[in-house]
Order: sequence, then C-alpha cells, then structure tokens
Amino acid sequence: MSVPAPTNRDIGQHLGLVGRWAWVLFALYALVYLAIALVEGLPAGGAPVTIGSLLGVLAAALLIAAPSPTPLPTDRLVVIAVLCLGSVILMVLTLPTELGYQSQAAWQLGAVNFILFVLELRGRIVSAWALLAIVVGLVVGWSLIATGMPWVGLQLTYGQAVSLAAGTIFAIGLQRTARQIFAQQDAERARAAEEAARNAGDAHRAAELAEVRSLAGPLLHRIAAGAEVDRRDALALEAALRDRIRGRGLAVEPLTSALRRARDRGVEVLLFDDLGDAALRPGRVEPLARWAAAQVDDLDVARVTIRLAIAGDGAVLSIADADGVVGEFGVAASAIEGSSSSARRDGGFAESS
Repeated sequence: MSVPAPTNRDIGQHLGLVGRWAWVLFALYALVYLAIALVEGLPAGGAPVTIGSLLGVLAAALLIAAPSPTPLPTDRLVVIAVLCLGSVILMVLTLPTELGYQSQAAWQLGAVNFILFVLELRGRIVSAWALLAIVVGLVVGWSLIATGMPWVGLQLTYGQAVSLAAGTIFAIGLQRTARQIFAQQDAERARAAEEAARNAGDAHRAAELAEVRSLAGPLLHRIAAGAEVDRRDALALEAALRDRIRGRGLAVEPLTSALRRARDRGVEVLLFDDLGDAALRPGRVEPLARWAAAQVDDLDVARVTIRLAIAGDGAVLSIADADGVVGEFGVAASAIEGSSSSARRDGGFAESS
C-alpha cells in the first residue's frame, strides 16, 4: 500500500486555520464584535473612535484568516501587531475614568486577545506574549494617568493573560502532536517504500526466473527424459544465459534472434553491457537492438564483440571483430537512467560506422 507524500508540513493547513473554515471563523468573529461594538461602544458617544478600533481588529483578523504559511510571515505579523495596538490605543482614549465602568467599554481587549491566541496557533507564541505585554503596559499606563491607580489597568488585563496562558499550553500541545503525526506519516511512507521496493525486486526476480526457465526448460526436460541432446543446442543455451548475465540490457529482440543465427553459422559472439548501475530508458533500447541485429546478420567473421559502454556524456554501442571496430551507435545522455553524467541533452540516437 502506497502512502502519498504530504504537499506541505504546514500545521495551519492541517488544522483548517486557513481556507474555508478560517473564513467561517472570521465571519463569526466579525459578527460578534460588531454586535459588541454597537452595544458597548457607540452609545458612549465615541462612535468614530469605536469604529476605528473595530476596523483595526477586523483588519488584523482578516490578515490571519487570509492564506499564508505557518508560522505566520514576519511582514504580516508586523501589520497585525500595528493594527491590534492601534485598536487598543483608540480604546484607552475613550475609556471612562469612573471606577466600575471600564470593563464594559474595554471590549477591544477580548478581541485582541483572541487574535493573539490564533497567532499562537499560527506558530507565533513569543510574539503573542510580547504584544500582550505591550497591551498591558498601555492599559496600566492609562490607569496611572487617568485614575492614579495602576490596579485598575491590571484588573482589566489580568484575565487576558490567564486566557492566553491556557491558549499557549494548547498551542504547544497541538504543535507537538502535529510533529508526532508527521513523524508517524514519514515512518509509514518509509515502510511503504521499502515494501514496494521488495515487491518490485521479487517481481523482477520472478520474471527473470520465468525467462530462464523458458530458455533452459525444454533442453533440461529432454536431458531429464534421457533424450539425446545436440551439443550445439547446449552451447546455444549457454550463450543465451551468458548474454542475460553479461549483456543484460541488450538481451532483447530482435538482437537475441540475430545472435542465435550468428552462432548457428559458427560465429563466436560476446555480448557486454558495461553501463554498470545505469540503464537505457524504456523505449530507447529497441533502436540499438534493431541496428545491432542488422549488423550481426551481415557479418561473416569468426568472432565478434558487442559492447554497450559509457562514452563521454552518453554511451556508445560498438561492434568489433578481430580487425577492429565494425560499427558504432551513439546514445545521448538523456536516454540513460542512473548515469553519472551531468549533461542531459534532449537527443535520440546517432549511428556512425
């Protein structure tokens, strides 16, 4: 069973923090704080400031909901921080100084705190706490200036710190769980790849064994039955098996039939595939086999060597007899799999004699 590789390791993508559900969450967030602003802010007489503060937190939430990687990019984080802090500054400008009325008017703190929680989910835990510290500083500073009592500002903000701490624990646990899931997925993909490789190896060995049986089976059955075996048949079988070992990439039709006909004529043929770990790509060996078969059928010599070997950026198939090279067939580097050559030209085959 194969396991597809993940397109990314973005926890935000896996948790639905971007995409459709992010927009649904943004819409709910906007509706809730629009209603709160209408109830708490506008009747207080600070409509322009309240509207500006509301737009600030909505714009910050919009930037978080918009598609982006996790952790959140620094430039987007800076803009979100400016919008949130701007909203808080506008809030403190309209807070009443009468004790007991500030909590109803400070709805922006809850709006900003939710944004800080989502920032933690988007991989910005330290930044979220840094922004909260600035928010607390702004509110406590207002409290000192407006009321002369810092505890008023602390009373407004301590709950935000407690809820953000809970969100931090949740975000850290979520990220740790995501890393464990990714590690398990990696292990599963590795096991699947190993299993696929084993299956492919078993299939290849089974195919090779079936081919060897098809070649050697008839002759071996005749020997087992006590029938007389022509020595030339045994030599032809030995040569065919040797070709499959030493000339593995070239033991294909129509070359194998041409080699058999040449050996029947008494020609000693040696076939070598010296590409090592490299191999010709599917569909590229047939032109070589056809060319080599035509050359072998025309030969009238006692001994011939056919060799496929790396040459420069590509490879070359050469046919040589006792007097030297009879013909060569060039192979482009792009036709070779596993070649160490760095050159990859989009070429086919070129014959030279």
